Amino acid sequence: MSGVSKRNILITSSNFPKGSASANYLDLFCRGVFLSGRQIEVYLLKGFFLGGRKTNDTKRNITSYGAKYTYLNIVNRPSNKLLKLSGDIYAFVGLTLLLFSLLGQRRKVTIFAYNNELYHSILLNCFCKMAGIKVVTFVGPSSILLALMASGFNGQNFVFNGYLSNKKPELITQIKTLEQKVQKTGQTQIFMETPYRNAFIIETCLDTLNDQTRLCIACDINAPDEYIRQMRVVEWKKAIKGEYHKRPCIYLIGK
Repeated sequence: MSGVSKRNILITSSNFPKGSASANYLDLFCRGVFLSGRQIEVYLLKGFFLGGRKTNDTKRNITSYGAKYTYLNIVNRPSNKLLKLSGDIYAFVGLTLLLFSLLGQRRKVTIFAYNNELYHSILLNCFCKMAGIKVVTFVGPSSILLALMASGFNGQNFVFNGYLSNKKPELITQIKTLEQKVQKTGQTQIFMETPYRNAFIIETCLDTLNDQTRLCIACDINAPDEYIRQMRVVEWKKAIKGEYHKRPCIYLIGK
């Protein structure tokens, strides 16, 4: 962050200052800025979302160390698709207005961009390039890679499969296919699910996978109540599974 910038701004679609691995990372980053004797403002393009949990934040907030953070979207991200779309449009307009408000300070502003949607990134980078505003894009921890490292599975050969089907017949077929890939190639198979369907995905995995197949569930990664466990399916069947309800999880099948 060298230079003569008088105003530092972080724009992100991640939770902040808590609620995920990314949120913890951004919180540490902002603390570091303040410890260096500078200040930073945070603008959130997405509402808070963490497995059905809600935040008590208002539109404008301040952390314990003095960082101001503002939601440009609905504070608690709704599950309703129409409300989500409305919130995203509202945030896009809010971002546009924010950028125009910086024109008079363009030479004294540095914008840090982290984990934003493509349409936000296009607007942000094109506008700032034309206006002469400095933009620093950076990356932080990935819950997928953190889960892989913690699982003990093959980190040299792995694939992230995203979300699997929410229809049981198709899901069973997909899980069997992933298991076969692990058995044939040793390739670690990673996938995720919406937190409120954790019980469904875990139950289906345990009913479908071979008892000796190894399954890892990485829950609330980098959060205070982080829980990561890897064991054979036969052992999972004896474990308590309800503790994962509405908590963000990454699932891995491997050797």
